[in-house]
Amino acid sequence: MAREYKTKSAPIKTTSNLGAMLKGIVWSYVWTAVIFMIAALLFTYTSFDMKNIPVITVITTLTSVFIAGFITARAASSKGWIWGMIAGGIYALILCFINIFTKRPLVFNRQMWTLWLMALGGGALGGMLGINAKR
Repeated sequence: MAREYKTKSAPIKTTSNLGAMLKGIVWSYVWTAVIFMIAALLFTYTSFDMKNIPVITVITTLTSVFIAGFITARAASSKGWIWGMIAGGIYALILCFINIFTKRPLVFNRQMWTLWLMALGGGALGGMLGINAKR
């Protein structure tokens, strides 16, 4: 007579992952708003050159999606890079919706592809580091 062994597998906590993703995306947009406000103050009250806007935008986007991926992956049990990439993708998707709601046509040009590559890559990197930085 064969003996049956019961094994416990770790349950997948999608609700806590989704809550962490929401938290990560909110914090990433808070970071974006703060950096853009500081940049606006610099442009207004100093002789900061306007040609630096694209550089500030790229750095802000990369750090924002990194934050979203990092916070999201800290709550994940595995595959932090995927959770981070999803968080970065949602960040970029929200930016696309904002673009549509401001009555601009959604054009998939070089800037749009760059945004998506930065969002997915930065989110994945944040996820890789976030999964290893668990509390």
